[in-house]
Amino acid sequence: SNSKFNPKTGILCSLTDEKPKFQDKCVDFEADKEGPLKIKKLSKIINDPKLSRQNIIGSTILQVIAGLGILAFTYYLTNLLWDKGWVTTMTLTLGVFGLVVIASSIPLYKRNMGKRNDAVNKLETIEKVYNKYF
Repeated sequence: SNSKFNPKTGILCSLTDEKPKFQDKCVDFEADKEGPLKIKKLSKIINDPKLSRQNIIGSTILQVIAGLGILAFTYYLTNLLWDKGWVTTMTLTLGVFGLVVIASSIPLYKRNMGKRNDAVNKLETIEKVYNKYF
């Protein structure tokens, strides 16, 4: 390929070591053989049903609802046992588990959305380099 990447200035022409000066396409452009493979891999990530925005948001909401359900059950069980004169660590453990279920939904959401957004951004960058939109 006749392009190289500089973290400070972006994509440079490897023939001139400068920013590209052409408008639409470079006549000296040589496609990177790995480009189509990268595009296929990134497209697979983006089109993965598990990483669709709706699925990520839906699973996060379900996880929060499940955690709230555990907390509600814990509250009910605690009141029931307390009224009968029982004090138990079981309800404390259940309550902590409910909080963990809710709290773990946030990093899971961030990781999945980050993976999806990263793939979208990389694909857009590759498409710009190749002047193609797949």
